[in-house]
Amino acid sequence: MLSEKFFTYHPQRILWCGMALFVVQMSCFSALVAASQLDEVFRWQEMKRGKEGQKEESVLNITLSKLREKPWSCPIPDLQQEIVFSLDPPRPDGSNQSMQVALRLKQRAVSQRFDVPCRIDLAYSEGLLSFKSQASGSSLFYLELLWDQEALLGKVHVDDRTGEPFRIASEESPIQAAEEFAENSPFHVLASGRWWGMDLFYQRYVEGALRHRLDLGSPMEAQLLDVQEGQWIGFLDGRWQEMPQIDDAKKECIARIVSSSPAGLLLEGWEANRHVRLCLPLASPSGSKMKAEELFGLIRVRSDKQISCLLDKQCLILKVNDWVLKTEDRWKILRKSEEKESFLKGKLVGELFVLDQISNKQGQKSISGHMYSLARTQMTSFDLPVQGRKPIASRSQHSSEMKGKIR
Repeated sequence: MLSEKFFTYHPQRILWCGMALFVVQMSCFSALVAASQLDEVFRWQEMKRGKEGQKEESVLNITLSKLREKPWSCPIPDLQQEIVFSLDPPRPDGSNQSMQVALRLKQRAVSQRFDVPCRIDLAYSEGLLSFKSQASGSSLFYLELLWDQEALLGKVHVDDRTGEPFRIASEESPIQAAEEFAENSPFHVLASGRWWGMDLFYQRYVEGALRHRLDLGSPMEAQLLDVQEGQWIGFLDGRWQEMPQIDDAKKECIARIVSSSPAGLLLEGWEANRHVRLCLPLASPSGSKMKAEELFGLIRVRSDKQISCLLDKQCLILKVNDWVLKTEDRWKILRKSEEKESFLKGKLVGELFVLDQISNKQGQKSISGHMYSLARTQMTSFDLPVQGRKPIASRSQHSSEMKGKIR
């Protein structure tokens, strides 16, 4: 019996010992969970107190700033990262009274112009920089622009503090569309115009610089304007026209062609002291319907400088270098200087061809020349043999109508 009391292993106590161990383990686990929850609650309360303290501190800073008991801790913003500056070049006629600068807000795509020197009131609305209207009064946050030794400087002011002056790097004026100008204003008319391209006829047969063809106004009342690159045009007497001298502008709207490329025709101009840049896209004119093979009939060589031919029921005698214009379904030879001048200036309009040469190659006579579209921006060359050519059937049936039409 004594040996059983001191025996280290008692099988009859297994159940009791297991239950005791289970209770001890559950008690320890519950204590650990409770401790971790208390620690998490404590951390959350500390974070909440910290945030409330920060709010109280920020409110206190703003209050002190308003009461001017403590300087405002907000840094002076770098406006060069938020504004694009475009300094207008002076008018070429020397009539500028002041220089203007255009400010465009990058994030809002809004621009305004100011005379230098100037003060520009600003504000931040919904986190974005904006211009403050003068009706709402002056702002404690503004930009000052001034000249210093032919350089444009800027200074940012916030309350009583002034940032370091910075030199403004000016960019080119933005290209404007017709919608940005007042309806029927001079530059609205010019920006709404159509560029047909180079005047190929003028380029080949008239000595001088290359000319661009502009079509201004509504299609029913279009004004045709031929302008050389670099040549000045002005809005005089209610329409755009060439100006022999820039001094004739008298502070009116002026413009000139800067360059041309497949992207469009680039123009610059001035509306008073305001600099304007435009880009007219290349229009797509309809192709010429004239075909030399179908146009000429009954070609006969009368001499080395003269032929007779049938053109749309008209029998004409043509000389080398003749300009032949089609107007109102009839062909007209332009031989007078007044007629040629009217055609060059756009007063006479129509499809045209020029007889350049009558040649004889190995016993085969032929005629050659160039045909031009209505806008004179498309050209087609032709070279037709003379011998063996017959009139078109539709034309030969009316041979009796050709009597009395040779001129």
